[in-house]
Amino acid sequence: MIRLLFLLLPLTLHAQVSPIDEKLLKVEEQNRPKEQQDQTSYQRPQFQSHWSPWWRPWHQTPYERETQSIPFSIGGQLGFPLHIQPPLFGLYTTIGDQRALYLSAATSKQNPHNHYTNITRAQVIEWGDTIQYTHNQRTDFAIGITIRQESPLSHTLGFNLFTLNQDLIIKDPLNILPYPGEDLYSIDLNKRQGVNILYGFMYHYNGIEMGMQCLFLNRPALQATVGIQL
Repeated sequence: MIRLLFLLLPLTLHAQVSPIDEKLLKVEEQNRPKEQQDQTSYQRPQFQSHWSPWWRPWHQTPYERETQSIPFSIGGQLGFPLHIQPPLFGLYTTIGDQRALYLSAATSKQNPHNHYTNITRAQVIEWGDTIQYTHNQRTDFAIGITIRQESPLSHTLGFNLFTLNQDLIIKDPLNILPYPGEDLYSIDLNKRQGVNILYGFMYHYNGIEMGMQCLFLNRPALQATVGIQL
């Protein structure tokens, strides 16, 4: 009889744990500080100046004059994914003349709610919290080559790397897990990464450039770009 009581004691204690205690434990786990890593000191190298009062710009070699005159452009872009996702906002730049390096980065609106990585969907259902909606955040990075000719139209071909994070937005009636003054928090749902093929064109006029890009293969999207050429 005594042995049976010892076996039933852990089950009895586990049943006495309320959802409030479990949520407070999750908050403590989420806010627990990580171990600080040792940071190695870095000493900035010292460079000696070779400036001379007799130096003149025409003393530069042809190679030095050429490297200082590499054209580049910079601008903003607005993306519209064809799936049910929020728009993307980002920047792009091109470095070079007839064969220019193209780089861009864009992201959509971030999740504004308190996010937990240590809570499962099963725990949410067990606590009686209600799922409100799914938040999608997409981040894009593109690299390619822009080909310019004598015409005012240029073409860009490259690759687009994207990451799609999906979070469940959940309502907490006890207001323990959300930020102060809110009643919503979020947990992980899904994360997807992929590659798209990028093709676009750009029209140049008096230092202003405007264009359109297409992303296709996985999670296609359309992007509009506006920038200046320097």
